[in-house]
Amino acid sequence: MAVTPDLLEILRCPRHPHGMPLMETRGGLCCPQCDVEYPVVEGIPILLDPDRSSDPYNVAEQQQWDVQAKDYEAARAKDLVYQAGIRSAVANLGARSGDRILDAGCGTGLTVRSYQRPGVRTAAVDLSLQSLLYLKHRLPVSDTVDLICGDLTALPFVEGAFDKVLCANTLQQLPDARHRSGAVAELARVARMGARVVVTVHNYSRVKERAGWPREGSAGGSSGAVQWIHRFVAPEFETLLAQALCVHKVTGAGLPLFYRYKLTPLMRLVERLAGNFRLSTRWSNMLVGVASRR
Repeated sequence: MAVTPDLLEILRCPRHPHGMPLMETRGGLCCPQCDVEYPVVEGIPILLDPDRSSDPYNVAEQQQWDVQAKDYEAARAKDLVYQAGIRSAVANLGARSGDRILDAGCGTGLTVRSYQRPGVRTAAVDLSLQSLLYLKHRLPVSDTVDLICGDLTALPFVEGAFDKVLCANTLQQLPDARHRSGAVAELARVARMGARVVVTVHNYSRVKERAGWPREGSAGGSSGAVQWIHRFVAPEFETLLAQALCVHKVTGAGLPLFYRYKLTPLMRLVERLAGNFRLSTRWSNMLVGVASRR
């Protein structure tokens, strides 16, 4: 099965996050509380609550990203505004040797591969198994990244398991305020006391507002259609994080600078400086929240 002892130590049934560790079986993992068996596919535990995973929204969301997995990175890897959001998330995370990090909603791993280094242990979680399989085959030969198929609103980990938590470009896909609040509560729960939690989301910037983009609804993307997206404004985003976390700052990333002229060294400097000011949240493509578990 190739589920490491270190990972087994912190994994829990999504129905019983405060319960006993999962038991290994011939077919996968089993919860000692409810006897639900969870399969393991190519070393990836599928830890989805059977009741939640049958929800029509979750089914459609999983299928959507499964279908788009092989094409997800093609345009985004070359998109300098999108990459600015990744750089900001990674810089604020500050991964260091010895850290155990949760990357919640990791997708195909553009962000994971940006900060992974020797001595950093990462649990990369996503709803899409195909995205995780894509990531698995693009990781360096290493045993420092554990892949888990899981739900952001029911994370399959014991409380306080992680030194740092990252949720990049995912929270806006949840369909309503209740699910988004639940996800933030889960990010806080699995972080140790005082641990840094970094969350990035799509911003409803003045650029998008003036272009007539809706605040939420279905959308198109470079790899295919997206069934749901909610674009945040900074005060709303900060209030959401503050429900379960101590918020240190909310800034912007991916400003409408002259990326098309390839002045990337200068533009990166301008963006880094501008990101220190609250004004950046009105114009940026992404919002970046830096918080900690209180």
